[in-house]
Amino acid sequence: MVETQKQRLILVSNRLPITIGLNAHSSSNDDKYKYHASAGGLVTGLNGLDQDKFTMRWFGWPGVSLPPADRPAVGAYLLEHFGAVPVHLNPTTADLHYNGFSNGILWPLFHYQPGDINYDELCWEAYKQANNDFADTLAPHIKDGDFIWIHDYHLMLLPSLLRSRLDPQLYPRVKIGFFLHIPFPSSEIYRILPVRREILTGALGSDLLGFHTYDYARHFLSSCARILGVHTMPNVVEFEGRSVNVGTFPIGIDPDKFRECLTRDSVIQRVNSLKSTFEGCRVLIGVDRLDYIKGVPQKLRAFELFLQQHPEWIEKVVLVQVAVPSRQDVEEYQQLRDVVNELVGRINGKFGTVTFMPIHFVHKSVNLEELVAVYSVADACVVSSTRDGMNLVSSEYIACQEEKHGVLILSEFAGASQSLNGSIIVNPWNVEELANAFHDALTMSEEQKLANYNKLNRYVNKYTASHWGSAFVTELKQVNQTNDSSQLLRLNIPEVVTAFKKSSKKKKIIFLDYDGALTASNCLPEFAKPSPQLLCALQNLSNQPNVYLYILSGRSREHMVSWFGDISVGLCAEHGCFYRHPAKFNSSVFDTLQIYNPPRRKLASSVESLIGSTPALCLSTAGSVDELTSPYSQTSTSQPNLASTTAHPNNSNQSSNQTNPSETFSGTNSVSLSLNALTPLPESHFPILQSTQAPETSTSTTTTSPTGSEPAITLERLSLHQSPELSVQDTRSRARAGGQYSTSPLQQLRIAKRAGNGWLALVDSIDGSWRDTIRPLFEHYAERTPGSWIEEKEVNITWHYMNSDPDFGSWQAAELQVNLERMLSHLAVSIVLGDKTLELRPSSIEKLTVTRSILKDILLENRPGALAGSGAGGLDCDFYLCIGEGKTDEPVFSYINSLAPNAVTVTVGRKQTEARCYLDTIRDVEMFLSQLSE
Repeated sequence: MVETQKQRLILVSNRLPITIGLNAHSSSNDDKYKYHASAGGLVTGLNGLDQDKFTMRWFGWPGVSLPPADRPAVGAYLLEHFGAVPVHLNPTTADLHYNGFSNGILWPLFHYQPGDINYDELCWEAYKQANNDFADTLAPHIKDGDFIWIHDYHLMLLPSLLRSRLDPQLYPRVKIGFFLHIPFPSSEIYRILPVRREILTGALGSDLLGFHTYDYARHFLSSCARILGVHTMPNVVEFEGRSVNVGTFPIGIDPDKFRECLTRDSVIQRVNSLKSTFEGCRVLIGVDRLDYIKGVPQKLRAFELFLQQHPEWIEKVVLVQVAVPSRQDVEEYQQLRDVVNELVGRINGKFGTVTFMPIHFVHKSVNLEELVAVYSVADACVVSSTRDGMNLVSSEYIACQEEKHGVLILSEFAGASQSLNGSIIVNPWNVEELANAFHDALTMSEEQKLANYNKLNRYVNKYTASHWGSAFVTELKQVNQTNDSSQLLRLNIPEVVTAFKKSSKKKKIIFLDYDGALTASNCLPEFAKPSPQLLCALQNLSNQPNVYLYILSGRSREHMVSWFGDISVGLCAEHGCFYRHPAKFNSSVFDTLQIYNPPRRKLASSVESLIGSTPALCLSTAGSVDELTSPYSQTSTSQPNLASTTAHPNNSNQSSNQTNPSETFSGTNSVSLSLNALTPLPESHFPILQSTQAPETSTSTTTTSPTGSEPAITLERLSLHQSPELSVQDTRSRARAGGQYSTSPLQQLRIAKRAGNGWLALVDSIDGSWRDTIRPLFEHYAERTPGSWIEEKEVNITWHYMNSDPDFGSWQAAELQVNLERMLSHLAVSIVLGDKTLELRPSSIEKLTVTRSILKDILLENRPGALAGSGAGGLDCDFYLCIGEGKTDEPVFSYINSLAPNAVTVTVGRKQTEARCYLDTIRDVEMFLSQLSE
């Protein structure tokens, strides 16, 4: 039987779970140090993992600064005996990292104490350095298939730092998890942090982020959306092309450990002693570190109020408060200790007697046996944290209460309050509410106490520390990395520039998205102007022979002309509603190209060679190309018609669906031919549509030559009576196959109509009547969504909410979309949700549509030769470049990739994409275009 190889789990925490100290009895360097394994909730949770499946390695700071000469020996001993690897830090760095930034800034801020932070740039630099030191130590040890689990707020930069150091080949097969053991604050608190973006992006280098409660996870997601502007879902953050999972994993304890301790003889004796000490009194227990987040002063004030309101309980109840010392060298903690000592003294002096002391204050650490004994005799446990990550004292108390079924009073601000159903939940800031909880706990019936205890005990027994560790690792293993962008290559600029300059004299076609690729996305046009450097690069590029450069944008024609009107580039406005070619384009071909008496068979074969065997063209009357019409005529409300090349010489000039050009734009129509001749896709990529016609569903048109001497070809319009359910949306989805983007015959033809000043339009008319209907609705949402505004262009209308509250803006957009769908269901108008925008545009318009139309127009320049039968025609192009940034560019990337194996498609920013490579920033794009234009 072949033994299954264990997977490696790399654990990373600020401190190793090992105490290292000098050995006072050392006689040689071999035993210079003594080592002692530490205990804790994290160690307990990880010890519960299946040791048969994992080999664990633990990385962390050893807690002491070791001389460089001693480090190899100490490292070897730790690895051999504990499976641990020390991360050595400079003493100053270690101090500023731990005490300065981690506990001096992050700890109070994350616990909603922003007034206690004092940001220091030196501490931040030390925090970065320590995280870099961890990454440098870890990276060489990482192997294929490792799982890495990083713990807590001390190392929030480490996930991204480590990911950047991984070998690109190793990257996809290594999974990184991060768990935060303290609360994550609301975005309104977190945004106070000067380095808020850096901390978030550091943590988002993980594949899985874990939190104790859903509230903490929700706050993290909200901060990512508001501060980074990234898209979030209830359990996912979309970041740099990766889906970072976010989950909740409430930590627990090992209840068997506490129950076993209760059975020890020494503990039994101590329990009997405590019962004797507190005979005749009820006991309340509090166990906390002396930290300002633990709410010890609030607990003491509430106990004082309870005794004032219920004097009958004086000398009948005691509060045992264990306060474990914490950071005694810090001034704030010293002040807290003074406040607590003053309260204890005042209350004992006020209600105490010679034989009775209401508060037993223990300001020291206690061992496990003493702690278990006190838990066991207590009638109630009081957890009054003003903000706490989870707080395991509550679970420890329940594990020790099998006999008494004590009551748990739990602060609503402790993470455990969301899990421990059966406790009395209180607001510790409400002193009277907490005092009343003391009374309720002491007067609760035995039946109620038992019912509450059973619920609490079931939870504590099920959600143990080992369950927590197993749940997180299981989730980390299941994280899907198939959508990872790690293998996307950065554009090799020198290689592309060389290929561009060495290419032949054939056409070079370049498509550039504007917003997000050439300039930063900004909803206000006055802040979206191109830089002088960009304009210079574009001008130099477009001046080169055979370079056809087009800028695609959702901006209006007016803005595009004002920015680029002085340079000879092609422009696309309103996401494809309008476009115009560069000056070098031979637009006269639209006016002069005629079909001159070609033999029927020859013309049919020539057209077929250009547009493929699938019919996608409607020819209405004999003569110029201007008289070709679209099967999407707005005068017909039926299903789109499909043209078929069938000769009927006895019919002439009949077309029931012809569009009158005078009813649309002025001037004549231009034609865009199908790109089947360019697209190396097999016929199987297209839906098979039989052209079996029925007399009542077809109309025929006979064309004649200009001289009238020969009958011309008759093209028939056919309705899709055989597939009535087939819609444009259906064919679009069916035409996606094999990872390539194609379109059905229904979408292959777009008639570009002249719109003046060299512009062509892909819409039949500019009919804005539908906007009058929806404008009041847009205005309603703009008025009620602060920071939003409406932009109206010639065809499209857009609602922008980039400057609104991210959550509220998204809610409003979703609601607006629902209302619009009801209003516009009968119109051919699409509702397009973009990056903080909601836009209405004609259903047939998108970037891919205008890209195909532009390429078809370029093909049209070669069309006369093709029709003469000299060849199959096609684009005379040997260089394609497409640069984009958003989701609407993805179909264009896929389509351009299908045109040529060496097509260069580039996205801005590393992300999941159809592009073949990426550039990091807009500035990189500008530099690339400058080099290309030299």
